[in-house]
Amino acid sequence: MRRAASALALVFAAGSARAVPGPDSVAVVSNRNVPGSVALAAMYAEARAVPARQRCALDLPTDDTLSLADFRARFTEPLRRCLTEAGVDDRIEAYALMRGLPIRVTIPLAGGAQGVSLAAALMVERSRLLDGTALLDAAPGVARTCAGSPCVGARWANPFTDGAFTPGWTSELGGVRWSLRLATMLHGRSDEDAARLLHSALDAERAGRVPGTWLFMNGADRARGALDVESDEVVAALRDLGQAEVARVPFNAADTGRTLAAYVTGTASLGATIEGNRFSPGAIVDNLTSLGAVPQNFAPTGEAQVSIARWVAMGVAGVHGAVEEPLNNCFPSRRFAVDYAEGATLAEAYLRHMPFVYWRNLVLGD
Repeated sequence: MRRAASALALVFAAGSARAVPGPDSVAVVSNRNVPGSVALAAMYAEARAVPARQRCALDLPTDDTLSLADFRARFTEPLRRCLTEAGVDDRIEAYALMRGLPIRVTIPLAGGAQGVSLAAALMVERSRLLDGTALLDAAPGVARTCAGSPCVGARWANPFTDGAFTPGWTSELGGVRWSLRLATMLHGRSDEDAARLLHSALDAERAGRVPGTWLFMNGADRARGALDVESDEVVAALRDLGQAEVARVPFNAADTGRTLAAYVTGTASLGATIEGNRFSPGAIVDNLTSLGAVPQNFAPTGEAQVSIARWVAMGVAGVHGAVEEPLNNCFPSRRFAVDYAEGATLAEAYLRHMPFVYWRNLVLGD
């Protein structure tokens, strides 16, 4: 994990006054060339009562990464056409992306290219600089120096940090006319694992609670513990909300035998701590490390650093990772757990606390 150069809630949360979006404002996106992607979309749409006119199966390659040109020609243009012809484009505020879609987009630049997550590109693709230029034609990152070596850091500060998120959400900030839509993904090592994210959310909603400990484990090293300073405040806030089982503990890769409602840490390597604990339906996770959501981590076996797919297999409702090296200043504030406990949707809770947008972050979950 490279240090920066400077010294669910669920997609749907039934009954919550804060929770958005709902069935009428979600578009379900799949890859029509991947049967499992289409089947997962149908399962999701049926479970969430998403109308058929809001389901868009796109003609896409099966590669992990799209060029910006292909993203526009084969993803955003047909997606917009699908929703416009159905008469629903104006009311969409969130995308549920299915396994089988690419997970990265390559942004071409003079002298090279920079990658972002598909979800991050889709979230901002309607945003424009003040001169009218599409944000996607600007570099997502900026050259930095990390421990004496060149690196790339995120560039665009998150404009969505408070207030309600609604269809047509806009803001003018930092030289950009922002037009955002939320985006999360159902993904895992298999279609069955990806579907576990949906089932975890549904089971939590039926139960009306997420039992277990909200565990904040310190990072394994200084770089991956960059957000540990937030933990005491977040623990106190969760207790004020009535969460009795909240703990902050030292890093321990062998911490097992718990039932967890949330698990937050930072490490490039974990042994039994994932598979040795039980994750309740509705549980949320974040691990501050560089490569949690790189494409190889969704292969049937193997991993680079700690694959977020391991938590998906254990039945969590939401987990966040990076599709390329993001630097450690790009992970969500630990206060995302407080928003979730207060009734925010998973998409809102994670996005509201991301320091940057149009970068390498990927949230898995319903």
